[in-house]
Amino acid sequence: MSKGPMKENVLSLFSSKTYLYEINPTSVGRAFIFANSVFEDENYDSRKGSEKDEKALEDLLIKVGFKTTVYKDLDQIGFYTKIKEISKINFEEDSCMLLIVLSHGDKDTIMMHDGPVREDALYERFTADECKSLKNKPKIFLLQTCKGKKIDAKKPPSSNTKRDCIEVDAQAIPTEFTEENENSQEEDQDEDVIETEGEFSSTPAGADFIKCYATSHGYVAFRNLEHGSWFIQNFVEVFNAYLEDDTGKDIDFASLMMIVANRVANKTHRRRQKLCKQMPCTVSTLKKRIVFPKLRDMPRVRNPTNDNP
Repeated sequence: MSKGPMKENVLSLFSSKTYLYEINPTSVGRAFIFANSVFEDENYDSRKGSEKDEKALEDLLIKVGFKTTVYKDLDQIGFYTKIKEISKINFEEDSCMLLIVLSHGDKDTIMMHDGPVREDALYERFTADECKSLKNKPKIFLLQTCKGKKIDAKKPPSSNTKRDCIEVDAQAIPTEFTEENENSQEEDQDEDVIETEGEFSSTPAGADFIKCYATSHGYVAFRNLEHGSWFIQNFVEVFNAYLEDDTGKDIDFASLMMIVANRVANKTHRRRQKLCKQMPCTVSTLKKRIVFPKLRDMPRVRNPTNDNP
């Protein structure tokens, strides 16, 4: 049963430390990058330009203070093994975890060197029940992969659009596309709700996740062969701008991702006489705001080591 209307001022409560995850400038957390560029399946091209994403991300994460580990071109067994190993790390001294994937993909899968793996495998071992040292801590995922084969293409108003060397992070795209209409119905069930607090409260297994996708479900994600992917390059630019800002205004991570989404949505690629668009998507079960410290708030000497679990 609901406890009735809130008596607190919602705006002041939201801006208070009550709704802030604790991000310690001296122990921000651990970051893991899974970077796949070469594939056995001939239907998947090598991901030219991805090295620019990888380098930009590594430079950014060192600046933020993450202990960063990079895994390149793992096979399926290697991927599942590393995810299991990472989930066994003791994160007690870390404020959060960040996991990034740079690869080809589809609706519910991510391509490794020798074939696809389940995307859900990224998350399952980091729930509050499975990885207790990350309980009540933010778990951030960035996925630069396609989420399907559809292209968001529109007729151009004119023919003066600049052409770039662009690829998609998916299997070879056919000339024509068919939209799938998937309709599912579920019964609504009303149940009694018991609210608990204090020593009787517990953390939902799927809490404290934020999953940031380069594109919306069913669609491709674009990557420039010379400069890197739209999503990752804009993420790095926006985050760097935030870190170097000296206005005194802090912006939470979810709001930064909204800025990234806006910038990517305003980009356009001309393909087969049509203008192609991309819309990033964020799925969140965060209970609080994530506010990373700016450079001015960080210790002057920062040299996080690369740890291999």
